[in-house]
Amino acid sequence: MTRRERISVTAAHLTGSEGPLRSLLDRLRMFGLGERVLKTAIAVALSWELAGLIPGNSNPVLAAMTGMFSINLTIASSVTDAVQRILGVIWGVAVALLVNWAFGLSGWSLGLVVLISFVGGRRLRLEASGLSQMAVSALLVVLGAVGTEANNVAVLHFVNTLIGTLVGILLNAAIAPPNYLPAARLHLQNLGDRIAEILDDLAGGLANGIAHETAWNCLQRARVVATTLDEVDASIKHAEESLKYHVLARRQLTMLAVYRRSSRALEHTAVQSRVICRSIVDIVDTAAPGEPRPTWVEPEVLGGHLANLLSAVAISIEHFVSLVDAPRHSDDDEALAGEVQNCRRDVTLAARDHLTELLPDGWTLLGEVIAISGQLVTDLSDAANDLERLPNWTVRTRPEATPADS
Repeated sequence: MTRRERISVTAAHLTGSEGPLRSLLDRLRMFGLGERVLKTAIAVALSWELAGLIPGNSNPVLAAMTGMFSINLTIASSVTDAVQRILGVIWGVAVALLVNWAFGLSGWSLGLVVLISFVGGRRLRLEASGLSQMAVSALLVVLGAVGTEANNVAVLHFVNTLIGTLVGILLNAAIAPPNYLPAARLHLQNLGDRIAEILDDLAGGLANGIAHETAWNCLQRARVVATTLDEVDASIKHAEESLKYHVLARRQLTMLAVYRRSSRALEHTAVQSRVICRSIVDIVDTAAPGEPRPTWVEPEVLGGHLANLLSAVAISIEHFVSLVDAPRHSDDDEALAGEVQNCRRDVTLAARDHLTELLPDGWTLLGEVIAISGQLVTDLSDAANDLERLPNWTVRTRPEATPADS
């Protein structure tokens, strides 16, 4: 083990990403005490205690509240909100001091504070969190200021906010830092499993005599899968965001690259499988009136060969999904690709004996199924090769526990 790997493993154990602390957090999660709940409670307590050490700050409620709101779903979002919050506090305090000096405390001065705060915040392009913090800060400073004490109130307000923000960010980064890689992995596996299941069901229908209802049902399911591709992409982007400022980010970046490449491959597979399903539906619809399907697609003619082909494609998809956890090269890769090619050849050779029945529409649709099946497996093989070339950095994924659960 290299020095970098030893440091990474040590950091993983100390932060609770792995090791005994991780096991303890998993057990606490079973009782509703997820890491985000625990970190929020600690942030509130620690912010109060630290802010209370400042002279004249005997009731640091703002520090405790800021610490609570600084524990976000990712470290990156905690940092982003912190920047907005600090900017909002600075602007809000400045407006409050100015209005308090010029007009004192009254209902009209409070309204003026809010008006100037929001207009200025918009000009500064603050987000919603910054705007709300800005207005609240301005109001609290004006309401808490009495005569010459305005400056003291403003300073304490800023310091309390700063303490709560820093405590929240540091705790979020140091104790079980949020990691959405496991959630992205589950989305990928679910996508691949659903595609393979659809092609398996389509193969089963062809092996037993495909009916229009079976083919149509597979097509509808394939269309539904295609509409969920954005969810997979969003989960990977969320995982990428969760690694920003993450103490173990370097250790996890290769797995993130694996997920990105796998996602692109499975997105293509989803589209290709939908086209295959559409072609099978069109094949069934070429049947003569009163017949459930064309005679040439009966199981004993070409149906059985097509079933073998789609079943082999489904197995190839399942094999690729297994590579998401451990990119590797094995003899199975060539064997599975070879099996698909053999099945394609069997379909083509068998189709020659039924050329008259296939012409004109059947031959085109059959060729589409054969061609897309081959392209699908080729694309997966290329993606598998890309995964194999990525640096082999070990990463621990825990599909049963994600930050969203806490």
